[in-house]
Amino acid sequence: MDSLLVNLRKYRPRENTDPLENFVTEAFAWVLRNNSSCLSAFTKLLNEKLNLSLDIESQPSVISTQENFDGVYPDMLIQYDDFALVFEHKVNSYLHTNQLQNYRDKSKSHNGFNDCKLVLITRSRKQHEQKPDLSLCWYEIYQYFQTNLSEDEKENSWAIKELFALFKKEGLVPAKPVNISVMNQYFSALKIANQMENLINEAKLEDWYLVRECGFLHNAKKQRWGRIGLEFGTQDSQGKRRWSPGIFCGFIVDGNDHRVCSIIEDEPLTTLIIEFNDDAQEKLGISAKGISNPELHNQLVSDIKSMLLVKDFGWQVIDTLQHKTIKFNKWRPVMLMCPTSKFFDDCTSADDQRINFYKQFNELSKAIYELESFKTICEQLQE
Repeated sequence: MDSLLVNLRKYRPRENTDPLENFVTEAFAWVLRNNSSCLSAFTKLLNEKLNLSLDIESQPSVISTQENFDGVYPDMLIQYDDFALVFEHKVNSYLHTNQLQNYRDKSKSHNGFNDCKLVLITRSRKQHEQKPDLSLCWYEIYQYFQTNLSEDEKENSWAIKELFALFKKEGLVPAKPVNISVMNQYFSALKIANQMENLINEAKLEDWYLVRECGFLHNAKKQRWGRIGLEFGTQDSQGKRRWSPGIFCGFIVDGNDHRVCSIIEDEPLTTLIIEFNDDAQEKLGISAKGISNPELHNQLVSDIKSMLLVKDFGWQVIDTLQHKTIKFNKWRPVMLMCPTSKFFDDCTSADDQRINFYKQFNELSKAIYELESFKTICEQLQE
């Protein structure tokens, strides 16, 4: 069946299998079946690597996936009359014991061809094992297509653009080299975290609205969870700070924990984050799957966006419940982001930066606290 979605439908999550490998296999096979330019380029690459003389203009008699080789199932088969190329694809896993030898043994009794070559395609060279006839990395295919396909095809072919997007999204493209041009800035960059921590310690001493008027507790936190900043929280019955709700004001220097790597580019992000602990999540119906009753959440996001337009703060609102590239974060469903270079654009000294940090975050956190939707959330969490 020459349908990408139908072919993907046959896969079920199973133990010891990686659904990503199946997805990449079906996408790659579908593009080869439906885009003659990609098929010709891939055939040319195989000819060069395996010293073959396959006709790059002719269509193979078979391009299939999960072909049954007497109980074993190679990822992909490309067949030219009585000759075949048998493929095993890996992304994040390694070959099973004797996996390629099993393919060799079973292929001898396959009725469709008399001779074959085994091709292993993986994410990295460290996965190359068991001596196939050819070992390739996905990024080599990506590079070859980039070089051998025309600019018109790369810009206008939906299939090629989608395949490249998949390779980029899953890290199946060439790794970026060590950036030698900024090497002389390396040790200066290491000092930035300490400078941020010093700024936060000084800013903690300012007269914060959340502390003075709202009864929040706050503390300056060194780098943890990829962030540096002030953590504000309501008080529990023992007088301890908690996220019910919490508000973080500071910097994200590593986006992994907060799941924001897709929007961090070349610099840390300045951020205000609304946070909830386990008890708060339970009261608000928040779980890893989403929010059971999202109306109040949606109203809060809408109110924040409207407030930002009126006050012209110049921040971006990240709603992790709706964002296209950031996964939902039950601890931190709403974040406000600003590039740090823009945040400190007019500052020329440490004092300027401290004053700007306090002024902007104090005004922003006050404006959020005064929103009716945020007050409603606070009231629900106090019940």
